[in-house]
Amino acid sequence: MLWDPLELWPRWRTPLWVLLAILGLVTQGPHLVSNLRPAEGDGVDLFQDWASARNFLEGLPIYTPHSVTIPRYLGYTAIPIDRQAVSSPDMVSPDSGLHSENIQQTSAVVKIEIDYNAHPPSSVLLVLPVAPLEYANAVLVWNLVSLAALAWSGWLILRELNVPLTSWSVFPLLAIALQCNPLQQQVAYGQLNGVLLLLFTGVWWSDRTKRPVWAGVGVGVAAAIKLFPAFLLLHFALRRQWRTVVSGVLSLLAVTAATALLFGVDCFQTFLHKILPYTAVFRSRWTNSSLIGWSTKLFNPASLQEQVEPWIRSPWLEMAVSALLCGAVLVLWMPAVWRASHRESQDRAFGLSLTAMLLVSPITWDHYFLLLLLPIVLTWKGLSESMTERWWFVWTVVVLCVSPSLFWMALFRDGYHSVRGGYHNVVAGPFHSLTVLSVHIYALLSLFWLQARRTTLSRSTTLGSESIKGAS
Repeated sequence: MLWDPLELWPRWRTPLWVLLAILGLVTQGPHLVSNLRPAEGDGVDLFQDWASARNFLEGLPIYTPHSVTIPRYLGYTAIPIDRQAVSSPDMVSPDSGLHSENIQQTSAVVKIEIDYNAHPPSSVLLVLPVAPLEYANAVLVWNLVSLAALAWSGWLILRELNVPLTSWSVFPLLAIALQCNPLQQQVAYGQLNGVLLLLFTGVWWSDRTKRPVWAGVGVGVAAAIKLFPAFLLLHFALRRQWRTVVSGVLSLLAVTAATALLFGVDCFQTFLHKILPYTAVFRSRWTNSSLIGWSTKLFNPASLQEQVEPWIRSPWLEMAVSALLCGAVLVLWMPAVWRASHRESQDRAFGLSLTAMLLVSPITWDHYFLLLLLPIVLTWKGLSESMTERWWFVWTVVVLCVSPSLFWMALFRDGYHSVRGGYHNVVAGPFHSLTVLSVHIYALLSLFWLQARRTTLSRSTTLGSESIKGAS
C-alpha cells in the first residue's frame, strides 16, 4: 500500500512503476546528467560560494563584488541591475543562471541583482575543498557529493522508519526522484540542500537514538550555513531538551568563530550591513513559497523589477498579515511539539517543525522542498484508511514536486521568453499572487495540516489508551 496509497491498480502496480521509471530516465535523465557539470562560462548559483572560496585562496576578501569576480572567473562584463535602468537585449538575465548561449563571451554583459554572495560567511567553508578546481569541475564534484548526501539521507530515513524495501523498490524511487523538480533545481544550480538535508536527518537520528549533544551540533552547523535552520533550536527548547539547545548554540558560535578567524571579522560586517538588508527584495519573488513572501507579494512587493503588482501597498499591512499567518502556524505547531510523549509522536513533531520552519522563513525557494523528505515519508507511512486523506496527500506531494512554471503557463501563455529564459516582461497582479504564484505555498500549508492533524489524532489515541489502562 505504501507504493500505491490510492490502491487504484494493485495488479498493475509493478509494471506501472517500471514504466514510469523508464519514462523518467528518457525524459529527465539526460537533462539531469547534463546539468551535473555546467558548460564553460555558465554560472549557476554555486558560483557565488565558489567565487568567495576562490577569492580567499587568491588573497581577496570573500565578499569581493560579483562585478569583479564574474569578469575574473567567467569572462563576462557584469553590471549591477540597480545601475542599469533599461534592459538591453544583449544582457543575460541572472534568473537563467548567467547563461550566455549564442553570445560571444568577449562581448557578453551580465545583469546582476545583488553584487555580493548572498549566503552567510560560514557557507563558504563548505566550498573551500573544491575551490582549487576549475569552476565547471568544482560544480560537478559538488553535485556528485550532494547527490550522495541526498541518497544517504533517504536511506537513513527509510531504514529508521522500517519502510519495507525490496529489489523492485528501485523503480518507484527512481521514478519519483527523476520527476522531482526540487531535485532537478538542486543539480541545475548546485544548491546547498544536499548538505542541509543530511544535517537535518542527522539531527533527527541523533535525537531518536539518545545523542542530544550531536543533535545540537547538527542544528548549530546548519544554522551557520543558512540562517533559517536556527528555528530548530525552538523545537528542542519546547521539548525542554536543554543539552541539545546549549550544544546547538555553542556549535553555532564555534563555527562562526572559526569563520571569523579564517576569513576575518570584516566578512560578517559586510554580510550584516550590505547583504542581509538587500536580500529582503527577494521576498516578493514569484518562487518564494513562504507565508511572509505571500504577504509581501500582496501588500509590499520590492519594485516592478520583482514583477508583482500589490493589491494594496502598505508595509504595515504586510507586517500585520505576515505576523498573523506565522503566528497561526506557530500556535498549531507548539502544542504538537511540547506534548509529544512517545517515539512516534516525537518523530512527527520533528517533521512538523521542518515544515513550519519553511513556512515562517522569510524566503523559501522551491528547491528547499528537498528538505521535506522526512515529513513526507512520515506522513506517507502514517496515512489512515481514509481515501480522502490519501488523495489529499498525493495531491500535496505532486504539487510540491512539479515546477512552478507549469502553473504560471496557465495564465501567462504569451509571456514566456524562451531566449531570455523566463517571464521577464510579465507583471503579476493580485489575482495571480493569490492563485498561480501561491500554489506551492498552499501545498506547504496542506502538508503542515496533514501532519498537525495526524499528530493530534495520535495524541488523542494515546490519551484514550492511557485512560482505558487507568480504568482497568
